[in-house]
Amino acid sequence: YTQGESIAICYWVPSPGYVYIQTTRTPTNGTTVNLNAYDDGNGDCLQGQAGLFGDRRTTLSLNGNYADQVLWRVN
Repeated sequence: YTQGESIAICYWVPSPGYVYIQTTRTPTNGTTVNLNAYDDGNGDCLQGQAGLFGDRRTTLSLNGNYADQVLWRVN
């Protein structure tokens, strides 16, 4: 991605529950909470824009348990 480019973080969950999605930026280790809410089990897509340069790690937890992660970069 490039700075300011439109992005979507889409997720799918196997059942209803509390979803927590957080993105951590390297090298600063700054974090952004993208979602902290109850999901009806259908998942969703969160729309936004790529921020400052650097590597990102986005993690997803369902009902407090780690579920998945994705790595991505903003150039």
